[in-house]
Amino acid sequence: MAVELQNDLDDILSLHLNEFFDYISSIRYGYKDQNNNLHFLGDEDFKKYQYSFSTPEQIIHNNCGWCWDLSELIKLYCRKNGIACKSFFLEYLSNDFHHTHTQVLACINGKWSACPDNSMGTKINNPDFNTLEECFKWMKDSYIEYLKYVLQDNFDKLKLTIKEYNCIFSQDMTEDEYLNLIRN
Repeated sequence: MAVELQNDLDDILSLHLNEFFDYISSIRYGYKDQNNNLHFLGDEDFKKYQYSFSTPEQIIHNNCGWCWDLSELIKLYCRKNGIACKSFFLEYLSNDFHHTHTQVLACINGKWSACPDNSMGTKINNPDFNTLEECFKWMKDSYIEYLKYVLQDNFDKLKLTIKEYNCIFSQDMTEDEYLNLIRN
């Protein structure tokens, strides 16, 4: 089974850029729990989770992941295909509302773009920017716009964290383990 999953991963990592991001966008939005059960957005038990980090092989096998998992698959694709990329952790943490997102920004054909995942409707290089700084600003502003939409007058910029990360995540890591590692 492990050899088969590695072959599947190699096949995915060998896809043309647009095919790869079409594949990423097709992955069902959900997570694997500590008992290896899958939970998808819309399921009754979606929010009653014991999250377990999925490796790229597990994402492919389960056709399931959310941004934390998918960012690692996207970064692996970029590294294998010589594409410069940076990964960012975005978090809004208050007593009333907690939201996180991970986002990979990549430089393709000399332009920086947010890499699509299965939670956003963006396409690679649309929009695109001449510099990483411009792309980062767009990503940050888009996240803040989303938060202001959800929180309205309760948005507090002091509760927002956005940082680049370079962590190595272990298979089956819990939510708390993941957050402790990525926050530090």
